Amino acid sequence: MTSNFPAFPSSNSDAARSLQIEDDREYSPRQYHEWFGGPTESTQAKQRLTGDGCPYIKRGRRVTLLGRDIKEHRAKLRRVSTSDQGEPQAA
Repeated sequence: MTSNFPAFPSSNSDAARSLQIEDDREYSPRQYHEWFGGPTESTQAKQRLTGDGCPYIKRGRRVTLLGRDIKEHRAKLRRVSTSDQGEPQAA
């Protein structure tokens, strides 16, 4: 049986939009960018230097991101207006 999704679906494809981030799965920076619309690999590397990016795991030269960390990081970036500075909103 073949998979319904290509290895790296284009970020604007229907397949990419239907993918769900799994909490315990590790994703490569490329997968984060192409599957979930995250920053480019180059931008992620720069963010790792400055500490501004998503938390990551480093094993030797390999970098991976946990699904739960991606979700938490994306939630921190969420804004309701252009003047929003990121303070928590009352529920």
